[in-house]
Amino acid sequence: MTLSTSANLLAQLDQYINGVWVQGEGGTITTQSASDSARVLASGNAASADQIDQAFQAAESARKSWAATPMAAR
Repeated sequence: MTLSTSANLLAQLDQYINGVWVQGEGGTITTQSASDSARVLASGNAASADQIDQAFQAAESARKSWAATPMAAR
């Protein structure tokens, strides 16, 4: 997930799927302040089952080339 902040400092939680940041299509997720549970720090949507499948397929497709990439280049 990425955190992109807006002027009111509420971070938007997104999903990184196949090299692209996208909004999740699943249920709403939020993160509250530990010291003030009424203060929401970040919100967004979780990945849907289809998005999770897409992410796993993309990871599997990239596996061989990633494994061949030298550690110093990663």
